[in-house]
Amino acid sequence: MEKSIQVKDNFRKNPDSLIPGGSTVETISSEGLRLVYDKIKNPSAYIQRIIKDEKIVKIFVDEELVWEKE
Repeated sequence: MEKSIQVKDNFRKNPDSLIPGGSTVETISSEGLRLVYDKIKNPSAYIQRIIKDEKIVKIFVDEELVWEKE
C-alpha cells in the first residue's frame, strides 16, 4: 500500500521552495512511500540529487513519469 506525504515548507532547504510557482516533483520509494514536493524551480537539478537515494524507484514531474530505476 502506497503512503503519500506532501512535504511541508518547514522541511524544505532551498529558500526558492517557499516562493509560489514551479513544478511538483513526486518520488516513490521501494517501500511504497510517495513524497510530494511542490514549488520546485529547477526539476532537472532536483532529480539529479534525488536519484542518488537508492530507495527511490520512480520520479514524476507535474504528474508525468520522468525517471524510473532499472
